[in-house]
Amino acid sequence: MVSKRTRQLTRRTSMLTLAGATAAVLAACGEPTVRVVGSPEEARGPAGPAGAQGAAGAAGAPGAAGAKGSAGKTPQQVVLWTSWWGRGLPGTAGERAIGLQQLVDMWNDQGTHITAVIEATPPDTEQVSGLRAKIIAAYAANQPPDIHDPAYFDSGLYGQNGMLVDMQEFVKRDKEYADSLDDYFPFLLETSYWEGKLWSLPWYSNADLPYTNLAHVRESGLEPLKLGYTWDDLVEYCKKLQTTHGAGAETNKWAIGGVDNQVQFWNLLMQNGGQIYNKDFTKATFNSPEGVEAAQWAVDLFHKHQIHRPPGSWFSERGIDRPSFRQGQITMFYETSARRIATWAEDIGGLENMYVTPSPTKKQPFAGNYGRNVLIFKSNPGRQEASWEFMRWLTATDQNAHYVASIVFLPGRKSIFNTPAWRKIEEEIPQFQTFVDAINKYGYRPWHPNLGNHYRTVGDAVGKAFESSNVSVKTLLDETARQVDVDLEKFRSTYKG
Repeated sequence: MVSKRTRQLTRRTSMLTLAGATAAVLAACGEPTVRVVGSPEEARGPAGPAGAQGAAGAAGAPGAAGAKGSAGKTPQQVVLWTSWWGRGLPGTAGERAIGLQQLVDMWNDQGTHITAVIEATPPDTEQVSGLRAKIIAAYAANQPPDIHDPAYFDSGLYGQNGMLVDMQEFVKRDKEYADSLDDYFPFLLETSYWEGKLWSLPWYSNADLPYTNLAHVRESGLEPLKLGYTWDDLVEYCKKLQTTHGAGAETNKWAIGGVDNQVQFWNLLMQNGGQIYNKDFTKATFNSPEGVEAAQWAVDLFHKHQIHRPPGSWFSERGIDRPSFRQGQITMFYETSARRIATWAEDIGGLENMYVTPSPTKKQPFAGNYGRNVLIFKSNPGRQEASWEFMRWLTATDQNAHYVASIVFLPGRKSIFNTPAWRKIEEEIPQFQTFVDAINKYGYRPWHPNLGNHYRTVGDAVGKAFESSNVSVKTLLDETARQVDVDLEKFRSTYKG
């Protein structure tokens, strides 16, 4: 029998096209109509077996329990859209989607009344392209997925527009899962809440740290930097690397790269004792004296010290390619993806030449931990209940461990460090310990529901500062802070969540 859901899916692409441009779709967002999967006369599924208890964490609470039995319940289908669909390979054959497909298969093998399926996102159209726009358009057309794994700050975009289920309602009546919340890293879980509503749950994280080519370090007669080195220490270190590894502009080889973006500016800001926003999120504070000092220090790496890879315009003006860490042209390079530790090592002679440098210290060390969260879109009570049952299983210790091990990223739960899947990673890649320290000891995660907008605004400002030495860093940050303040006020006046 072809379910109503299946018939609806055949119309999805045309619905998305009719939804129009993303801005119009946002304005159209409202409560979705009720959707039913499977007609009442369809056979009920068999009783599902009790799920296994998640592994206990040494520092955190035990992971949430597995699937519950489902005798006599109406069959439901839970649809997932993943950010990694088709990355590298079609469908879920992409390396980052394989682990999620495996989890879906594990769930379905239990034989509960809930069937999970990973579904491809609709193709781009002239009006709607990009995953975020497709999500918004699908919601406006009453055809969103049930579960999604966006960048954690995108949950703010969907939540503020009233598109998400407040999972706090499920947690309140689920003591076992409520107790397991202590197992999440607190600063990751904080970015799941807004004004008491639980919009999402941490799925995985990473840390922004500089990959370092040990072959270059050895050639310079230096030792790898250890936690506790200062900004000044890093400058002197890179000057020595620049002298022995290459002559900068003459050779297009550079000591360091990847500091010319908002992520590293926020890291430096935090290291210098500053904050992105004030406590009640009514004003941007990254243009404080601490912020100006941090941005100026970053800009000086190129304009004053000539040790940082130049901005893109420098290369386009000369008609030459930008150098990269993977090609052996940059010794230290900040990267937001922890999985690069293995893939990039292959390009520089193997893991014996790979080192992950810990965060520098000004007043204190800090390293941003970004990553993705998982969330549930509004539909009807039956689908939302089914989505929660699958979600609580998916985010439990063993399942989350399976996924983060498959993509080689940092976990959201502390107890995952005790699982066989994670211990295997540490055995194969001991350098991963630096990332573990970055989430255990000096990690943080920027957060505001509109962070995605501020992310780009601040990034553009940092890019401009790197492009020209004639730009006043303070003036640039002040102008950018005013833009963010306007957006903060707009958010408060239009918040629907």
